Amino acid sequence: MSLIDFKNKIIFIHIPKTAGSSIEKALGAEGGRGHLTVNEMLKIVKDHTIGINLDDFFKFSIVRNPLDRLVSCYDMFVSNDMTKFNDWIYCHEDATPFKSQVAFLCDEDKNLKVDFVGKFENLQEDWIEICKRIGVDIELPHIDPSKGMLEKPYIQYYIPETEAIIREWLKDDFEFFEYA
Repeated sequence: MSLIDFKNKIIFIHIPKTAGSSIEKALGAEGGRGHLTVNEMLKIVKDHTIGINLDDFFKFSIVRNPLDRLVSCYDMFVSNDMTKFNDWIYCHEDATPFKSQVAFLCDEDKNLKVDFVGKFENLQEDWIEICKRIGVDIELPHIDPSKGMLEKPYIQYYIPETEAIIREWLKDDFEFFEYA
């Protein structure tokens, strides 16, 4: 859940399935405000505070390879029967059932609205950088709320056609965050 910490001047944008639960636990702020976009979070701060300069806040998030993230989302929210994964993608071929990461972190013109974007694939290194920027030295716990146990690398759950569908659905994520 996205969080605002007024005392430490931190805004964390929690994109589903990007280690957000682990980050929340590390910061002692579990159960934040839902999976809100940076624009929604900034509006909350602006609408409910006086004399707060948003530039004083460290705004950050973590992103994940869209193909990996979608497999994890399916496993967590839809079914842990991965044999039906590609059928599920075909059923949603007209529109992705999950919001793009760009939509969470950018304005309508695709301008990045956070100060730091870490990558799930480099989580430990990026967590060290986040800790430096917020002035803490906290171990990042591993919280894995996924209900299923994925038995193989995420890319092996796709067939060429469904991988192409996901690459089109989430084209902005692949390009903006430089995922191949």
